[in-house]
Amino acid sequence: MSLLRPHRPIRRPPPPPEAAAEAPREQARESFPRPVETAQAAPSPGPEPDPSSDVPPLYRGGARLLDWKNTARSGMTVDFAVRDEGPMGVHPFKGLRTGKENGQRFRVSVRLEPDEGVDPADLPAVYEGEGLLMRWSDDCMSGMTVRFLLDDGPDGTAGVHPFEGMATGRKEGEALALCAWALADDESAQHPRHVRRKTPFWELSEVKQSQILCRDARFVSFLAENESRLVSGSVSPRPEEDPIRFAGSVVKAYLKVESRGIMNLETAEAAMARRRWEALMKEYFRNGYR
Repeated sequence: MSLLRPHRPIRRPPPPPEAAAEAPREQARESFPRPVETAQAAPSPGPEPDPSSDVPPLYRGGARLLDWKNTARSGMTVDFAVRDEGPMGVHPFKGLRTGKENGQRFRVSVRLEPDEGVDPADLPAVYEGEGLLMRWSDDCMSGMTVRFLLDDGPDGTAGVHPFEGMATGRKEGEALALCAWALADDESAQHPRHVRRKTPFWELSEVKQSQILCRDARFVSFLAENESRLVSGSVSPRPEEDPIRFAGSVVKAYLKVESRGIMNLETAEAAMARRRWEALMKEYFRNGYR
């Protein structure tokens, strides 16, 4: 005897009139192929904009290759003699921050010096990348010079010094065209007028000079070693108690003034104090404290 029950067709209730009317339209819609949805490709980012494209460089002019180095201690550096003066006939990099820790960052472009009538931009670049200002100088022997620490990473020189093999020297050095844009902290190029420069010490007022030096441990040591010669008696507080106030007291006693601010005035007393301050500075620097 079979245990299977005989098959019975399933009877479904007829659709309502509204659904029956919609059925042909649904079947018609299903008969057309639906468009295949494809993922939209993300637009390619393209090249990064040059931060210096719309800003004039701090320096654009001739340069001569003085020297280059690549050492584990100093990194990859290059020295140029810059040929063109800045505004007012001064060194174009004068007053800018220098050194590995605080040096001004630049976008640097160096190319071979072109022949007359040739645009330097049409020549291949010897180096294009970042450079950190390590030093600048201006003397009668070498003229106006500048040193950059180059980016030796993959975005810079990729470990190969770009000036290797080129002639160096004040006279024999390779003639080059140098452009340098100062960079802000956000990597944007700065207009030369907005680049922060520090005023050289000798251009500061005597009052400002004294304020800076009285906070300098080397100047305090100089005053402590020469106190008996500079002033009569001893001053207070003592250097081990408050070195800044000690230095200020010695300076005021040496200048024979109640306040260093007198040096800002146009009086006979102020003129005498400024002359005494100048003499003190000459002695201090002559002894090699700075």
